[in-house]
Amino acid sequence: MMTHKVLAVGVLAIALSACSKMPEWMMLGSINGLDRAKWSTATNEQQLGTAAYWLISLERKGWLNDPSLVEGDKFKAASMTLQNCINDHLAFSNKETDVIVAECVQLNAWANPDK
Repeated sequence: MMTHKVLAVGVLAIALSACSKMPEWMMLGSINGLDRAKWSTATNEQQLGTAAYWLISLERKGWLNDPSLVEGDKFKAASMTLQNCINDHLAFSNKETDVIVAECVQLNAWANPDK
């Protein structure tokens, strides 16, 4: 029974990734974000993917001023910029990662002025 569940989950994951427009480099990220402790122990790939999920979430909620930040090559570059910004802030800030993400969006001039 357990083998069937594992197999079903694997097949589902493959099917979803084949149908999804999600880039492969994003797959290891956390869709729910990471707190300070988890971010600090995450691999580079996990951080990059999580930064990408944050950008998608912010764009869908209308918090970004440029939808193209989550499209094509610009998406990975913006995700890397956000990842680096978070890591830089963790060195001197005691704030939680969601607050740091908001500050990084402001610092990079990505914020929607209407929000």
